[in-house]
Amino acid sequence: MKTKLLFLGLVATMNLGCFGSGDVVGYAMNRTVDSAADRVGERIGDAVAANMLANNPQLFYAYSMSVFQMTFYQGGYYHYGSNDFEPGQWVRFAVTGYAEANTTERALLKRNEDGSEWWRVETRSTNDNGAEDVVIMEALFTAPDEAGTRRVVRMRSLIPGNTEPSEVPITEEDRDRWVVQGGQRLTKESAEGMKVGTSEVTTPAGKFTCDQLQTQMGNVTANWYVNEDVPGQFVRYTQDEDGTVRYSNELVAMGTDATTSKLGAF
Repeated sequence: MKTKLLFLGLVATMNLGCFGSGDVVGYAMNRTVDSAADRVGERIGDAVAANMLANNPQLFYAYSMSVFQMTFYQGGYYHYGSNDFEPGQWVRFAVTGYAEANTTERALLKRNEDGSEWWRVETRSTNDNGAEDVVIMEALFTAPDEAGTRRVVRMRSLIPGNTEPSEVPITEEDRDRWVVQGGQRLTKESAEGMKVGTSEVTTPAGKFTCDQLQTQMGNVTANWYVNEDVPGQFVRYTQDEDGTVRYSNELVAMGTDATTSKLGAF
């Protein structure tokens, strides 16, 4: 299974501030935009793939948290309103980088009366045999606290090699580390300052008029293309190094019909 694909994307997106948890994620974060990033990502991915399938809880936590970071944050941040989905809305992205590709999808399945929410995150990649590997995770997030932070308090998953979904144990300690952090939201003022113009962006999901936001760190330039009519607002994210696109995340499909659990979560 080429889970290394997901970590190559993670290495790229962490470059601009995305936080992680656990030794595996920290190891990747310390080596962003490194000439050996491909080899590092490959080693990390192979290790996670081999052990995740053996039901190693700690490595699964690291894996799942890193995938959540990649799907909820673009370039390490999310923008004002970018997580304001309505129940049923979903977005799918094609992720490319380091000569590899995969798709990620996230959907808001259900919003409870207390403000808690069920989300589904799904990833697809091609394994070493040329077949498609699918990982599905459905997580219950708490209602946001005063800082806008949500915590994962329950999860079900279905991973390659398993025929049935299973419940993922989450401890009190896990809950405090396994978060979608409100502090990663850019302020309106910062987003306005990062805006460099307006662009017409065409993707398999359609044609969008987007605000283009940009920032630079050393020889790496990040561009966000956002449209407020898209769930989550993101249409495309690119990360260029010395003028060459090293990583991109592009909207390829979206819909409003994701209202049921695939894993029997509710």
